Amino acid sequence: ARDYAERFRLLVVKEAAQSMDRVDDERRVDTAADALHETRAILSSVVDRAVSKLSDVVASKLQTKLELTVGSDAVVGYDMDESAYLESETNDPFARDVVAAVHDAVAPFKNMCLVAPFSALCARVAAWLAKTVERFVVRKTFTQLGAYALDRDVRTLQRGMLALVEDDETALANVRKAFSRLHQISALLGMDRVEDVHETFDSKRSRMGGVGE
Repeated sequence: ARDYAERFRLLVVKEAAQSMDRVDDERRVDTAADALHETRAILSSVVDRAVSKLSDVVASKLQTKLELTVGSDAVVGYDMDESAYLESETNDPFARDVVAAVHDAVAPFKNMCLVAPFSALCARVAAWLAKTVERFVVRKTFTQLGAYALDRDVRTLQRGMLALVEDDETALANVRKAFSRLHQISALLGMDRVEDVHETFDSKRSRMGGVGE
């Protein structure tokens, strides 16, 4: 609706410009165009508020599942030896179930929304999911294999969220950004030596041309 209001405003201005012959006519068209522009802003605000409310609904449905899985050391732990790591590969206790729960939670809204609002909803849910997982993860103890398992879980979660917004480039970028800190955390936890941390970040800074120095 907000895009329609903007297209209609442009059409009014274009068509009126071809037939106006008085200053009063031009003034009336300008007033109408301004009103349509305000209408678009109002509709945009309404859509943004609706997306925010819907994401809160989805988050409330997922909160308990996260608390009972990644929030529980008894269910999801990353202080792993080799046998525990192999077991987690075969019987994922967390990530795949969470992805399925997210898809189930947002599915009712897919047919109610246009592509852009639905993608915005999924990107917002992804941001909430990543922050919530991070909050639980930073309290845990890790071995190197546990860091690898976290990396696997984060990739599973990200792939699941990307699949929901595959037709929206902006939403795709927002989902990747949402999980970037978790990727950094798993990468740091998986390093053997402190020197590896310095080498990794020195390499990133050099690729960025020294940004942040």
